[in-house]
Amino acid sequence: MEEFAYIAGPVLLIILGVFFKRLNKWSFLVVSLLIIASAIYHRFLFDFNVTILPENFSWSKSLRKVVVFRLDSIYYGFLGAFFGFYYTNLWLRFRYVSFIIGGILFVVTHVYILINKLNPDSFSTFFNVYYLSLLAISIVLTFPMFANWKSNKVLLKPITNISLWSYSIYLINYSIVLLSLQRYIQISELSLIGKFGVLLLYLALTFVLSYLLFTFFEYPILKFRDSGRYKRWFKN
Repeated sequence: MEEFAYIAGPVLLIILGVFFKRLNKWSFLVVSLLIIASAIYHRFLFDFNVTILPENFSWSKSLRKVVVFRLDSIYYGFLGAFFGFYYTNLWLRFRYVSFIIGGILFVVTHVYILINKLNPDSFSTFFNVYYLSLLAISIVLTFPMFANWKSNKVLLKPITNISLWSYSIYLINYSIVLLSLQRYIQISELSLIGKFGVLLLYLALTFVLSYLLFTFFEYPILKFRDSGRYKRWFKN
């Protein structure tokens, strides 16, 4: 999804540049808001038009993993980057308030789900239209706090390492680790302790494989990209 998000924004900016000739920070904001509005609109259409629930309906496959419905989740982050860059003073001044509001929104959203026993696979309008936006907004509201968080030395190294391995984790955690575990282990039939053990195995495999992928593939490529020899190719 990230790849499509990073293509859609620049393409729209180019189109705006053709018509208005001059682009500025507001062009970036308008494009971000247009993409967010488009994704929400398409989720409304999905919820409105599907009047007969398909057999074996899967909310995850039918909506959550479909790019056109999810582009807004990336662009909420773009909005956060916009305000963090252009309105840094406000970003810092209200970081605690923003964090509290984001935390409350996150908790209230999930408490509402528990109280009403909502299930996304039962074709709920709440999940189809509202949930994904509320989740993304609640997370973005915590950004000012975490972006300026000064970590102690104990947490600094693991947080730094996880951030370095993040793309490898993204590539490996589901397609290689989770699907493999689900293929060979009947997780639904395990006891609570057994499921916890599978969770620990999942995390261990994800981090180990991500470390190997980053160390022996991604990092060498990044070093080559930043090397003088690579840069000279483009100077010539």
